[in-house]
Amino acid sequence: MSISYTPTTWADGADGGTPITAARLNNIESGVTNAVKQANANAEGIKTLGDSVSQATAASYSKLALGSAMSSGNVYCERLGRLVLLHLNGVKFSASHTEDLNHDVVIATGAPKPQNGSSAFMLNSNSDSIRVIVGSDGNLTLHWSSATASREYNGLVAYVADA
Repeated sequence: MSISYTPTTWADGADGGTPITAARLNNIESGVTNAVKQANANAEGIKTLGDSVSQATAASYSKLALGSAMSSGNVYCERLGRLVLLHLNGVKFSASHTEDLNHDVVIATGAPKPQNGSSAFMLNSNSDSIRVIVGSDGNLTLHWSSATASREYNGLVAYVADA
């Protein structure tokens, strides 16, 4: 809500040309009323924002199970309200997994379900050739254009989860 108010410029004395009239007093009353309405709306907005911040501070942190094609590393899941951060730390393919097998491998399971097909983003990685997809089944899939068993993958994935 946007409020506007046109103030009266008052001048002292009868010669000032600004007599006190009902119209001018009602203008003041209207301005005060609109200011109170806006203050109440602002207070409600602040309360709503405060409730959202309270929910966002309810955090959880857990270690996800590695997929069968992985030999080592860890995937940690940090949840702040509906914001999910997945930390990939030294995730490595097993020696038996080669590039010709396929380019989509489940690296971890048990991630929170994304909101309505929410995309996952690789925010930081030691490889420019990979992306991570979080499925509605909670599987964290690594898609790459080239990968080797000897390389460790590190990175951070962020997305919005279902409530």
